[in-house]
Amino acid sequence: MEHSGRSIARNEILRSLATPDFESMRPLLRSVVLTERMILNEPSKRAEYVYFVESGIVSLRTLAGGSILETAMLGCRGVVDASVVLGGTAPIHQSIVLFPGKALIIHVEDLHNVMSECP
Repeated sequence: MEHSGRSIARNEILRSLATPDFESMRPLLRSVVLTERMILNEPSKRAEYVYFVESGIVSLRTLAGGSILETAMLGCRGVVDASVVLGGTAPIHQSIVLFPGKALIIHVEDLHNVMSECP
């Protein structure tokens, strides 16, 4: 994630960060493969990681009246478990991979620490 011809992250949120802010996160990020039907989180279960989707599609689903309702789809412009970053303790939806791809993940506590250091 650097500007002006330097290496660039594929996730739009990470790309939008200032280089010094991204550099403070870089050692804490880990690349993972997202496989079809992989469940990234479950409703009301404490999230361990935040996923910055780089490729593929992730569906956010909720249960409504006994039926599954797809509330959003995320790609390279999204982050899974953003509510945890904003102060929530557990997601209110299930996140499941629809189309395989890759993501950069960071442990929730590590991200909170970086955000404290680089508001």
